[in-house]
Order: sequence, then C-alpha cells, then structure tokens
Amino acid sequence: MAINSLALPIYFNDPLPWQLGASTVLPSLIGHVIFGAVIGRTSRHFVTRTNPRRVVT
Repeated sequence: MAINSLALPIYFNDPLPWQLGASTVLPSLIGHVIFGAVIGRTSRHFVTRTNPRRVVT
C-alpha cells in the first residue's frame, strides 16, 4: 500500500492520493472492495465445490 500510494506517485511526479481528494479516491476504493468481495466469494464457491467436506470459515 505504501508503494502504490507514496512511492509510485513520487517516482512518476503525480499527485499523492490525499491531494486528489475524496471524489477521486473513494470510487476507486469502493470498486476495489467490491472486486475483492467478488473474487473471495467466487474462490470460496470453487473451494467448497471441489472439496465439499472442507469447512471454509
């Protein structure tokens, strides 16, 4: 997280996330959270489908 939010913008001379403002950062954050939830749900589905006796918590 530190590399993406600090090192890369400094290296490429781009504005830092807090300089962009919430209107730019929040949609990206929400999109990443939704994407992660979908990937987690899909992964859980395939793990339980291939091994039904395995308990996924």
